Amino acid sequence: SGITEATTEVFLECAYFEPIGIRKTSKRVGLSSESSYRFERGVDYGEGLIDALDTAAEMIRQIAGGTIASGKIDEHGTRPTPPEIAVRMSRIRRLLGIDIPKQEVRGYLEALGNRVVSEDDDTLTVETPSFRHDLAIEADLIEEAGRLHGYDNIPSSTQAPVPLLRIPTPTEKLTDSLRHALSSSGFNEIVTNSMGSPRKQQLVSPGKAQVEVLNPLTPEMSVMRTSLMASMLDTIAYNLNRKSTNNRLFELGKTFEALKGRELPREREVVCIGIHGDFYPASWATPAVCSSFFVLKGIVHHFLSSIGVDGIKFKPLDGPQSQTFDEEAAEVTGSRGISGHLGKVAPGTLKKFDIKSEVFCAELDVTDFLQSFAAHPVYRTLPKYPAVERDFSFIMPDDLHAADVARTMQDESPLVESVHVFDQYRGSPLEKGTKSVAYAVLLRAPDRTLTDKDADEVCDSIVAQAGKAFGISLRS
Repeated sequence: SGITEATTEVFLECAYFEPIGIRKTSKRVGLSSESSYRFERGVDYGEGLIDALDTAAEMIRQIAGGTIASGKIDEHGTRPTPPEIAVRMSRIRRLLGIDIPKQEVRGYLEALGNRVVSEDDDTLTVETPSFRHDLAIEADLIEEAGRLHGYDNIPSSTQAPVPLLRIPTPTEKLTDSLRHALSSSGFNEIVTNSMGSPRKQQLVSPGKAQVEVLNPLTPEMSVMRTSLMASMLDTIAYNLNRKSTNNRLFELGKTFEALKGRELPREREVVCIGIHGDFYPASWATPAVCSSFFVLKGIVHHFLSSIGVDGIKFKPLDGPQSQTFDEEAAEVTGSRGISGHLGKVAPGTLKKFDIKSEVFCAELDVTDFLQSFAAHPVYRTLPKYPAVERDFSFIMPDDLHAADVARTMQDESPLVESVHVFDQYRGSPLEKGTKSVAYAVLLRAPDRTLTDKDADEVCDSIVAQAGKAFGISLRS
């Protein structure tokens, strides 16, 4: 661009720049040019620079009638040292599966411009040429030797020298059990990006410090996710926009939370479950079962039970996470380190994801579970003796949790096999602020048939203990 018709003298320069520095500078300033593209991939730092200058000068002489001034100025400073790589014949035999005589290997490598600097019975040590930046390790030179020898000259093998069977680790087995438990219940697995929007992550996991990405691709992928719920809601919104109105989805992945005083974030393995629309569609024989909080609660309970978790407890959700959900929300805990939360996503949260219908989500931390030993299932014979079922209807305050009463009833006697709630009532003639909760209790003895007297004694004990523990009484 600086040469005109009046130009009589031209100074030629051929440079070599260190590739790593060029690459870092290009990324830092956000500028990519033909020059940076070439130099960050490496050029010939040896005689190639002189050859390029001589070629350019000769072209000017031939085409433009110029006169070449004698001499060159070389201001190279510290020139890179060509790497020396040891090539073992035993390694060639292992990688290529054939024996190639050492003299043939030497001829192949020298034909490519490599210089042999030393050798012994099994090894050739060669210095690679400055124009072959791709020759960096022993395997690179072995590949070149195999290429020149001819791939067609390498016979096919009928046996594999490596085992084709890989035994999964205990953690991988437990991970597979999680996926199998949910997929067998009709859920589809989704896999989403680990980076997300800081605004959406704050919505679904308030109070958690986010890990920022240094060079994000877009503003919507500028932080590492602190929760899987954002990507779950994004997926449901995507499906709704394409008329997929019934969604049963789950995702297993990592979350990341920045911690004060720690260089690395805290990573947790999390399972996220999302349901929307009809959980079971209508058929000619049955009506549709719409997704609800209690449907999700049953799904979570069944999922945890199927993977060997016991001691499952639900209680009202409290803390910052409750801002994400509506009033219908709960915290769940269980054995083997299981913990999490579930509920109906708040309308304000759904609005940010452009969702106008109800969505129910659960998020369970399974990090400790995946590090535990898989529990072997315990089988027992079917009951030999019949059960006795008795119903209890207690009047209790609205703020008393039915599950707390059920646990007390369950623990009252070893004859109590199961307790579950089958009815709840509020209204006249009950006083305001109270409710009636009905429980079905199954009684059974492993060694005999229970008599009415046996059952009555257990029932009287249950009523007395409920009154003592919670101050409640049977509905008259």
